[in-house]
Amino acid sequence: MRKTKYTVKPTTQFKKDYKLAMKRGLKIRDTQRPVRQIAYLILQTAKGVT
Repeated sequence: MRKTKYTVKPTTQFKKDYKLAMKRGLKIRDTQRPVRQIAYLILQTAKGVT
């Protein structure tokens, strides 16, 4: 996956969910890759690239 000039800005709800997941002891690293992949796909779709 290549870098884009856009960045993902987490919403307040995402930050709260992330913090709660950390308190529960969930594996945060397991969620980081899918979030990046989804963000990449959304950005590509917004640009009109298929």
